[in-house]
Amino acid sequence: FITPVHFIDRCYGYAVLSYGDEIKSIDITYRNWTNHVSNALESMRIRNSIANLAVRDAMTGVYSRIGIEKNIQFVVDRMSNPKNKAFIAVCDLDCLKKINDNFGHNCGDIAIKAIADAVLASTKNHEICARIGGDEFVVIGCNDYNDNYPERFSARVNDRLRVYNKFAGNEFEVSVSIGGICKHITDIHELEDMFTQADKIMYASKLERHKNRK
Repeated sequence: FITPVHFIDRCYGYAVLSYGDEIKSIDITYRNWTNHVSNALESMRIRNSIANLAVRDAMTGVYSRIGIEKNIQFVVDRMSNPKNKAFIAVCDLDCLKKINDNFGHNCGDIAIKAIADAVLASTKNHEICARIGGDEFVVIGCNDYNDNYPERFSARVNDRLRVYNKFAGNEFEVSVSIGGICKHITDIHELEDMFTQADKIMYASKLERHKNRK
């Protein structure tokens, strides 16, 4: 007997019952068991969804600030390896106010989501991607990075945005300013200094982009 394990219209999978060579029908014990399993899976799904809301940004699906706190230990643990370098990139959506004013806040949300998708898709090596402000994201990692990794990361993000802008059909262009830094550190507090440096690089990039648009 192959029976769907479901809660209302949500199917979690299938249960298989075999009596071997005996000819039998499904009894009440089996029906009760599948009901209990279905209820337990639904309870787990609800608990996981509630827990996920605390660590994930509702709009973009990337980590929230709380998500960083809950996952940063993975980065810290990798600092003990002398081959590894810490990496931080601060990514800020360009011209959000202009998009909101000219096309509406719904389009601003679309642009924010596009940035989140591009940044998240450009991460690797178990890097943490989080939304830390309205239109600002941060990526944190620790691995055996090359010195030019921040530039390569920025290139990946911008390549994805070029493809997005080509096919999205928006009346506006989505672009991002990125500041990245990669270096050897041994203490979590040094990550704060790295964030400050990456933030300054990002703002310098944003000012340069602003000048070029004039």
